[in-house]
Amino acid sequence: MEIFLRFVIIIILFDIEEKLKKLQAKVKQNHLDIGNYLNKQVYIVLDNENVTDYYLFNSITKTMGKIIDYDDTWFIFSYYNKNKRKNVTQYLRISDLKSINTIK
Repeated sequence: MEIFLRFVIIIILFDIEEKLKKLQAKVKQNHLDIGNYLNKQVYIVLDNENVTDYYLFNSITKTMGKIIDYDDTWFIFSYYNKNKRKNVTQYLRISDLKSINTIK
């Protein structure tokens, strides 16, 4: 009986953890309020090293571009890649977004 109760408690803890992650993602999305930055010149800072061309999205490089569209999970960022010498449109996760900074 004790083993069964321990198993149930572990399952409940995993469920609570998943709900907390979803809630944190919503809070982070609302905190950044991406809608205010649509089609404006901005640079973004990402927090995920697995993103393609991650080195372009840090506070030192400041790759300028525009947020074209977004939904609950993803946003579309368009920028000029100097190495490839062309405009690049890339889908990025909102959860990877650390900050959005406007160009003055």
